[in-house]
Amino acid sequence: MTAISVNGLGLVYEVPGRGLGGRLSEMIRRRPAVAARPSQIEALRDVSFTLSAGDRLALLGLNGAGKTTLLKVLAGIYQPTRGTLVTDGTVAPLFDVGLGMDGDLTGRQNLVARGLFLGLTQSEIAEVEHEIIEFTGLEPHIDLPVSTYSAGMYIRLAFAVVTSLTPEILLLDEGVGVGDAEFRDRAERRMDSFLKRAGILVFSSHDFALVHRYCDQALVLHEGSVIFHGPIDDGVECLSQLVRDREHTWAPEEGS
Repeated sequence: MTAISVNGLGLVYEVPGRGLGGRLSEMIRRRPAVAARPSQIEALRDVSFTLSAGDRLALLGLNGAGKTTLLKVLAGIYQPTRGTLVTDGTVAPLFDVGLGMDGDLTGRQNLVARGLFLGLTQSEIAEVEHEIIEFTGLEPHIDLPVSTYSAGMYIRLAFAVVTSLTPEILLLDEGVGVGDAEFRDRAERRMDSFLKRAGILVFSSHDFALVHRYCDQALVLHEGSVIFHGPIDDGVECLSQLVRDREHTWAPEEGS
Protein backbone atom coordinates (compact mmCIF):
# COMPACT_ATOMS: atom_id res chain seq x y z
CA MET A 1 0.00 0.00 0.00
CA THR A 2 1.21 3.52 -0.81
CA ALA A 3 2.68 5.10 2.33
CA ILE A 4 5.30 7.41 3.81
CA SER A 5 6.77 6.83 7.27
CA VAL A 6 9.12 9.42 8.79
CA ASN A 7 10.54 8.82 12.27
CA GLY A 8 12.93 11.11 14.16
CA LEU A 9 14.30 12.50 10.92
CA GLY A 10 17.05 15.08 11.08
CA LEU A 11 19.35 16.78 8.59
CA VAL A 12 22.56 18.60 9.44
CA TYR A 13 24.51 20.59 6.86
CA GLU A 14 28.25 20.96 7.08
CA VAL A 15 29.17 24.63 6.50
CA PRO A 16 32.19 25.02 4.18
CA GLY A 17 34.96 26.99 5.85
CA ARG A 18 37.90 27.01 3.45
CA GLY A 19 38.76 28.62 0.14
CA LEU A 20 38.91 32.37 -0.39
CA GLY A 21 35.55 32.96 1.24
CA GLY A 22 36.55 30.84 4.23
CA ARG A 23 39.81 32.72 4.79
CA LEU A 24 38.10 36.09 4.50
CA SER A 25 35.41 34.96 6.90
CA GLU A 26 38.06 33.76 9.33
CA MET A 27 39.77 37.15 9.24
CA ILE A 28 36.49 38.89 9.89
CA ARG A 29 35.62 36.54 12.76
CA ARG A 30 38.81 37.56 14.56
CA ARG A 31 37.22 40.92 15.20
CA PRO A 32 35.69 40.84 18.72
CA ALA A 33 32.27 42.11 17.63
CA VAL A 34 31.67 39.29 15.16
CA ALA A 35 30.45 35.91 16.41
CA ALA A 36 32.09 32.76 15.06
CA ARG A 37 30.23 31.09 12.23
CA PRO A 38 28.84 27.66 13.14
CA SER A 39 30.44 24.68 11.42
CA GLN A 40 27.05 22.96 11.04
CA ILE A 41 23.45 23.98 10.45
CA GLU A 42 20.60 21.80 11.68
CA ALA A 43 18.02 22.17 8.91
CA LEU A 44 15.58 19.52 10.19
CA ARG A 45 15.18 18.25 13.74
CA ASP A 46 13.26 15.17 14.98
CA VAL A 47 10.58 15.22 12.25
CA SER A 48 8.05 12.38 12.49
CA PHE A 49 4.81 11.66 10.65
CA THR A 50 3.08 8.92 8.65
CA LEU A 51 0.91 9.18 5.55
CA SER A 52 -1.14 6.58 3.70
CA ALA A 53 -3.07 6.44 0.43
CA GLY A 54 -5.53 9.31 0.11
CA ASP A 55 -3.72 11.66 2.48
CA ARG A 56 -3.21 15.26 1.37
CA LEU A 57 -0.58 17.03 3.51
CA ALA A 58 0.30 20.73 3.38
CA LEU A 59 3.78 21.69 4.55
CA LEU A 60 3.46 25.10 6.19
CA GLY A 61 5.93 27.43 7.85
CA LEU A 62 7.68 30.76 7.67
CA ASN A 63 10.48 31.28 5.17
CA GLY A 64 13.45 29.13 6.15
CA ALA A 65 11.37 26.74 8.26
CA GLY A 66 12.60 23.69 6.34
CA LYS A 67 9.66 22.96 4.00
CA THR A 68 11.62 22.66 0.75
CA THR A 69 14.42 20.82 2.54
CA LEU A 70 11.93 18.25 3.83
CA LEU A 71 10.45 17.83 0.35
CA LYS A 72 13.93 17.15 -1.03
CA VAL A 73 14.61 14.58 1.68
CA LEU A 74 11.31 12.85 0.84
CA ALA A 75 12.37 12.89 -2.84
CA GLY A 76 15.73 11.30 -2.06
CA ILE A 77 17.69 14.38 -3.17
CA TYR A 78 19.06 14.88 0.36
CA GLN A 79 19.93 12.01 2.69
CA PRO A 80 18.89 12.46 6.34
CA THR A 81 21.68 12.41 8.90
CA ARG A 82 19.39 11.01 11.62
CA GLY A 83 16.19 9.02 11.82
CA THR A 84 14.43 6.94 9.18
CA LEU A 85 12.42 7.52 6.03
CA VAL A 86 10.44 4.67 4.44
CA THR A 87 8.36 5.18 1.28
CA ASP A 88 6.13 2.56 -0.30
CA GLY A 89 5.24 3.70 -3.81
CA THR A 90 6.76 5.62 -6.71
CA VAL A 91 7.78 9.15 -5.69
CA ALA A 92 7.18 11.93 -8.23
CA PRO A 93 8.88 15.20 -7.17
CA LEU A 94 7.48 18.24 -8.98
CA PHE A 95 9.91 21.06 -8.19
CA ASP A 96 11.03 22.06 -11.68
CA VAL A 97 8.76 20.98 -14.54
CA GLY A 98 11.52 21.57 -17.08
CA LEU A 99 14.08 19.32 -15.43
CA GLY A 100 15.60 16.96 -17.99
CA MET A 101 14.54 18.90 -21.11
CA ASP A 102 17.21 19.12 -23.85
CA GLY A 103 17.24 22.16 -26.15
CA ASP A 104 18.92 20.22 -28.95
CA LEU A 105 16.10 17.66 -29.14
CA THR A 106 12.73 18.29 -30.77
CA GLY A 107 9.60 18.76 -28.73
CA ARG A 108 8.48 15.23 -29.57
CA GLN A 109 11.85 13.76 -28.62
CA ASN A 110 11.80 15.70 -25.35
CA LEU A 111 8.29 14.43 -24.68
CA VAL A 112 9.55 10.85 -24.91
CA ALA A 113 12.79 11.50 -23.00
CA ARG A 114 11.01 13.38 -20.21
CA GLY A 115 8.36 10.67 -19.93
CA LEU A 116 11.05 7.98 -19.60
CA PHE A 117 12.85 10.13 -17.01
CA LEU A 118 9.64 10.32 -14.98
CA GLY A 119 9.19 6.55 -15.06
CA LEU A 120 6.71 6.04 -17.91
CA THR A 121 7.22 3.13 -20.30
CA GLN A 122 7.45 3.55 -24.08
CA SER A 123 3.92 2.19 -24.47
CA GLU A 124 2.53 4.52 -21.80
CA ILE A 125 4.18 7.49 -23.52
CA ALA A 126 2.68 6.43 -26.85
CA GLU A 127 -0.79 6.36 -25.25
CA VAL A 128 -0.56 9.96 -24.00
CA GLU A 129 1.59 11.52 -26.75
CA HIS A 130 -1.27 12.77 -28.93
CA GLU A 131 -3.20 14.15 -25.94
CA ILE A 132 -0.13 16.01 -24.67
CA ILE A 133 0.59 17.61 -28.05
CA GLU A 134 -3.06 18.60 -28.52
CA PHE A 135 -3.26 20.07 -25.00
CA THR A 136 -0.17 22.23 -25.49
CA GLY A 137 -1.26 23.56 -28.89
CA LEU A 138 2.27 22.92 -30.16
CA GLU A 139 1.37 20.74 -33.18
CA PRO A 140 3.13 23.06 -35.70
CA HIS A 141 6.29 23.13 -33.57
CA ILE A 142 6.47 19.65 -32.03
CA ASP A 143 9.16 18.40 -34.44
CA LEU A 144 11.34 21.51 -34.11
CA PRO A 145 14.21 21.76 -31.61
CA VAL A 146 13.11 22.99 -28.20
CA SER A 147 15.85 25.64 -28.44
CA THR A 148 13.59 27.42 -30.94
CA TYR A 149 10.67 27.56 -28.46
CA SER A 150 9.67 30.59 -26.47
CA ALA A 151 9.77 30.28 -22.68
CA GLY A 152 5.99 29.84 -22.62
CA MET A 153 6.07 27.05 -25.23
CA TYR A 154 8.83 25.27 -23.31
CA ILE A 155 6.86 25.34 -20.06
CA ARG A 156 3.68 24.18 -21.81
CA LEU A 157 5.37 21.04 -23.09
CA ALA A 158 7.19 20.25 -19.84
CA PHE A 159 4.07 20.85 -17.74
CA ALA A 160 1.86 18.69 -19.98
CA VAL A 161 4.29 15.75 -19.84
CA VAL A 162 4.62 15.90 -16.04
CA THR A 163 0.87 16.12 -15.46
CA SER A 164 0.18 13.10 -17.68
CA LEU A 165 1.45 10.93 -14.81
CA THR A 166 -0.66 9.18 -12.20
CA PRO A 167 1.77 9.51 -9.27
CA GLU A 168 1.62 7.27 -6.22
CA ILE A 169 3.42 9.87 -4.07
CA LEU A 170 3.45 13.44 -5.38
CA LEU A 171 5.78 16.05 -3.86
CA LEU A 172 4.79 19.53 -4.99
CA ASP A 173 6.34 22.95 -4.44
CA GLU A 174 4.04 25.91 -5.07
CA GLY A 175 6.82 27.66 -7.00
CA VAL A 176 6.07 25.53 -10.07
CA GLY A 177 4.94 27.83 -12.88
CA VAL A 178 2.43 27.02 -15.62
CA GLY A 179 3.45 29.50 -18.31
CA ASP A 180 1.64 32.39 -19.94
CA ALA A 181 -1.77 33.81 -19.00
CA GLU A 182 -3.48 32.37 -22.07
CA PHE A 183 -2.49 28.88 -20.97
CA ARG A 184 -3.15 29.32 -17.25
CA ASP A 185 -6.84 28.40 -17.10
CA ARG A 186 -6.33 25.13 -18.94
CA ALA A 187 -3.24 24.42 -16.86
CA GLU A 188 -5.10 24.93 -13.58
CA ARG A 189 -7.87 22.52 -14.63
CA ARG A 190 -5.25 19.96 -15.63
CA MET A 191 -3.40 20.46 -12.36
CA ASP A 192 -6.62 19.85 -10.41
CA SER A 193 -7.09 16.51 -12.15
CA PHE A 194 -3.41 15.65 -11.68
CA LEU A 195 -3.48 16.30 -7.93
CA LYS A 196 -6.67 14.30 -7.46
CA ARG A 197 -5.05 11.28 -9.14
CA ALA A 198 -2.10 11.22 -6.74
CA GLY A 199 -2.15 8.50 -4.11
CA ILE A 200 -0.45 10.78 -1.54
CA LEU A 201 0.13 14.53 -1.92
CA VAL A 202 2.72 16.52 0.03
CA PHE A 203 2.38 20.19 -0.91
CA SER A 204 4.68 22.97 0.30
CA SER A 205 2.91 26.33 0.11
CA HIS A 206 2.37 29.76 1.62
CA ASP A 207 -1.01 30.12 -0.10
CA PHE A 208 -3.85 29.40 2.33
CA ALA A 209 -6.45 29.22 -0.46
CA LEU A 210 -4.45 26.56 -2.31
CA VAL A 211 -3.81 24.40 0.75
CA HIS A 212 -7.49 24.52 1.69
CA ARG A 213 -8.33 23.54 -1.88
CA TYR A 214 -5.99 20.56 -2.12
CA CYS A 215 -5.10 19.40 1.42
CA ASP A 216 -6.96 17.97 4.40
CA GLN A 217 -4.10 18.04 6.93
CA ALA A 218 -1.12 20.25 7.70
CA LEU A 219 2.34 19.86 9.13
CA VAL A 220 3.75 23.15 10.42
CA LEU A 221 7.53 23.49 10.60
CA HIS A 222 9.35 26.13 12.61
CA GLU A 223 13.14 26.37 12.54
CA GLY A 224 13.33 22.79 11.30
CA SER A 225 11.02 21.24 13.92
CA VAL A 226 7.41 20.10 13.74
CA ILE A 227 5.21 22.27 15.94
CA PHE A 228 1.84 21.04 14.63
CA HIS A 229 0.42 18.11 12.66
CA GLY A 230 -3.32 17.86 12.29
CA PRO A 231 -6.39 19.23 10.47
CA ILE A 232 -5.73 21.82 7.78
CA ASP A 233 -7.80 24.58 9.43
CA ASP A 234 -5.88 24.25 12.70
CA GLY A 235 -2.58 24.16 10.81
CA VAL A 236 -3.37 27.38 8.96
CA GLU A 237 -4.29 29.03 12.26
CA CYS A 238 -1.01 27.82 13.78
CA LEU A 239 0.97 29.42 10.95
CA SER A 240 -1.13 32.59 11.14
CA GLN A 241 -0.23 32.87 14.82
CA LEU A 242 3.46 32.50 13.96
CA VAL A 243 3.10 35.33 11.45
CA ARG A 244 1.34 37.53 14.03
CA ASP A 245 4.02 36.78 16.63
CA ARG A 246 6.78 37.69 14.19
CA GLU A 247 5.07 40.94 13.19
CA HIS A 248 4.62 41.84 16.87
CA THR A 249 8.30 41.13 17.54
CA TRP A 250 9.41 43.26 14.61
CA ALA A 251 6.99 46.12 15.25
CA PRO A 252 8.75 49.29 16.53
CA GLU A 253 7.94 50.32 20.07
CA GLU A 254 5.52 53.21 20.41
CA GLY A 255 7.32 56.53 20.39
CA SER A 256 10.55 55.08 18.99
